[in-house]
Amino acid sequence: MRKATLPTALAEVFQKERVISGDRGTTIAGGMPTRAIILIDLTGTWLIRNGAEASLAMGPKRHTQNRAQTIDEQLGDNVVGLYHLSALTGSPLITLFQREEDALPTRPDFHRLVNDPLSQRPVARAPTSIQYGVRGM
Repeated sequence: MRKATLPTALAEVFQKERVISGDRGTTIAGGMPTRAIILIDLTGTWLIRNGAEASLAMGPKRHTQNRAQTIDEQLGDNVVGLYHLSALTGSPLITLFQREEDALPTRPDFHRLVNDPLSQRPVARAPTSIQYGVRGM
């Protein structure tokens, strides 16, 4: 589960093809957590203080996912996710561990398909900042 700006979220979801597609059934959702959440800030010195290099946060996805899983296993219930930078846009990104789904609202403030008429204007602006194409909108 991730929280990001819309261009960063779209860059992350559609990174393989670099085309924002309205025909995949992808949704955009936004809202505030239902409770306080504790995140590890990977934008500072936490990684180096814990035996890793800062470049790990920007490495290949299989390495970053393995490291995130290790952090989750080691810290358990003390931390609910990670605050880090997107390897694609360099913008802030929050990744919550799967067990923390209950921290998300059951009724988000915004919840629409990418190709929904209410999503089309903000989605149409995003490709200019991330240089992705658009299809099926």
